[in-house]
Amino acid sequence: MEKTRAQVTCAFCRGTGRSRGAVCQVCRGAGTVALSSPTRRCVYCRGSGLQQRGSALTCGVCRGVGWVTVEEDAVPCPSCRGTGVEPESKLPCLTCRGKGVIAAEKA
Repeated sequence: MEKTRAQVTCAFCRGTGRSRGAVCQVCRGAGTVALSSPTRRCVYCRGSGLQQRGSALTCGVCRGVGWVTVEEDAVPCPSCRGTGVEPESKLPCLTCRGKGVIAAEKA
């Protein structure tokens, strides 16, 4: 099965193509980013594209896009229960890599 491409608005610059007076480092000024489908909003940064609120650092899970590519048959991650965060820390879940879901055959 061939994956299709989805254009999503860059979360880091909110689609403007500029961030802090310069060309956005995530979308390179385009305001959108192409991802393989299916996609879902990044649960680790809650779609903000930022490592944490008020930060100028990009989210390590979605790389600042605010969206991640997931498997078609994805199910909630049993380790983090779909939050994308390790239960004992604020780091991305190691099982799902912070996406909050895993492929059904891995569950």
